[in-house]
Amino acid sequence: MRKKVKPYQILQYGKYKVGVTAVGEKANIAGLAVSNPQSALNRVSRLLKEKHQCDLVICLAHLGFNEKAKINNKSLAQSSAGVDCVIGGNAIEGKSQLLVIKNSKKEEVLLSQNHHKGLSTATLTIAFNAQQEKAGLELKRHVPGSGNQQDKLSVLTALEKKSRNLTFKTI
Repeated sequence: MRKKVKPYQILQYGKYKVGVTAVGEKANIAGLAVSNPQSALNRVSRLLKEKHQCDLVICLAHLGFNEKAKINNKSLAQSSAGVDCVIGGNAIEGKSQLLVIKNSKKEEVLLSQNHHKGLSTATLTIAFNAQQEKAGLELKRHVPGSGNQQDKLSVLTALEKKSRNLTFKTI
């Protein structure tokens, strides 16, 4: 199992190196040992930043957003060190959002989540300046399309009920 599940992946985008890792809840899968998500993330993010010189480290987290849980996507971002963005999943309820959280080193970490069951997705673009420092970001929300206009309206209605602060325009 260890040979099939990599602790991280490094992607090259032009002159930028992006390290991607993931953490999740414990799973009952034979041959798979799951370590503490917080310590595992900090260990891998340090390796990606220091050894592999990644310009950006992204964590895909499947810990949910339940504030009562011992570890969730938000607490993971807060306890992290060296992670630039946490893209959270396993949100049973809640709205699509992008938050800026301070980590354990008081550095900014982006925390993103999308609507439950893919009701919407987003594209997050992070811009760098000439010194390879993060210089800006752009977030675009996407509502899944459908050939059936009624399906589109159903998705828009569901989204509107979950998040009254979004503006919808049917085309």
